[in-house]
Amino acid sequence: MGCTNAAGLVMVGNFQVDHARPLHYIGAGLAFPTGLFFVCLQCVLTYHVAVTFWDHWMAHLRVFLAAIALITLVLSGIFFIHESFVLQHAAAICEWIFTVDMLVFYGTFSYEFGAVSTDTLVAALQRSDGKACKSPGSSSTSTHLNCNPESIAMI
Repeated sequence: MGCTNAAGLVMVGNFQVDHARPLHYIGAGLAFPTGLFFVCLQCVLTYHVAVTFWDHWMAHLRVFLAAIALITLVLSGIFFIHESFVLQHAAAICEWIFTVDMLVFYGTFSYEFGAVSTDTLVAALQRSDGKACKSPGSSSTSTHLNCNPESIAMI
């Protein structure tokens, strides 16, 4: 899903609508729906892991942003199929609102990543001394896991 979205965005960015209309529209057809699908999936996952009041608040905010993305994408599609110059511009405006909304949605991930520090990253990246560690919830041992509690929590 992420690769499809990225491929669509590359096509939209590299093939301008004035010079390569079909490729630009194929890229938009790939990028926008897969981006919306990603946003909806993230909303479901956010509700699934929400524990605190602020987690639920963030889930509500993400659903609101996903609803804006859905509405603007639908309006863009409706306006796009008409030949009117004004409606074509309205479709472009809806696409830009969709894009900015997606960027704001991605910005909400700073809430989760705010707890990550350099100490957390160092603990996750430290090399183990080669002894086998047992991962939580598993009966097998693995030598690629780090035995530090911080790095096991990161994995």
